[in-house]
Amino acid sequence: MKKLLLHSGAGLLLLPLLAALMLAATAQATTLIYKDFNSLVAEAQGIVVGTVKEVVSQRAEDRQLYTYVRLADVETLAGVYHDNELTLMMSGGYDGRTGLHVEGSPEFSAGERVVLFVEGNGQRMVPLVGWGQGVFRLQNDERGAAIVTDEVGNEVFGVGKKGEILKSNRHAQRAQIASSAHLANASSAQGKASAGRSDGGAAMLAPQEAKGEPMSAERFLGMVRSQAQSRAFAQELRSVKVGQGLERQARDAGSAASANTMSDDSAASALPRRTLQGARSSMDRD
Repeated sequence: MKKLLLHSGAGLLLLPLLAALMLAATAQATTLIYKDFNSLVAEAQGIVVGTVKEVVSQRAEDRQLYTYVRLADVETLAGVYHDNELTLMMSGGYDGRTGLHVEGSPEFSAGERVVLFVEGNGQRMVPLVGWGQGVFRLQNDERGAAIVTDEVGNEVFGVGKKGEILKSNRHAQRAQIASSAHLANASSAQGKASAGRSDGGAAMLAPQEAKGEPMSAERFLGMVRSQAQSRAFAQELRSVKVGQGLERQARDAGSAASANTMSDDSAASALPRRTLQGARSSMDRD
């Protein structure tokens, strides 16, 4: 692995430019359309609860890098799926030498119990409704009671009258969240980013802070089942094989994404991705 070195003379003049470019890259973030509880249920192809058995990153048959999340002890809360194991695939990952990080993509660890609102497995870069918004974790609190948290660990307290998910706000989301109305207004906004706004001028939704007792896992699962009874799930969920690539149509759509559209309709901006070489440093080169 070779390091990028700057020498005296003209090389030193590049330092401010490189610093500016690095800051600009880190300032990017994926912007997602806000999904309330009703939207999560309505847009999912299926809803499952399962235990993460393994998380594997490797290059697939299309030479792209993917992360495969293998679930065991799968229970189908809504939709059509008849197996007790399910493998999801997401774009990006780290194969021990080279990595590709997709900003805003959810992360998983072996052994955790999760509830997933699945959409487009094998077809979308992140096969979950609203990306991390479609991930909930079941875990024990300090008293040993099974409770629900969102993807980044905020306790869920319940669902409001309009479908809003009431939760704590101790941990920041991996992506910026905006309403569809804000994004429509952003298309005509003039340019400068400011506090509370995305780079495109879209006002971000402030996370709604809630207080109370964390929702029990049993109650949350019951609420999912109850809400899902109001719609029909016609399309069967699909599992993928480790090493499988995205369907060509999805790959082509993702590569053609513009600043305001993506192959995944839940994302409102193009995917910022960071390629990592060697020891996960963007300054390393082969």
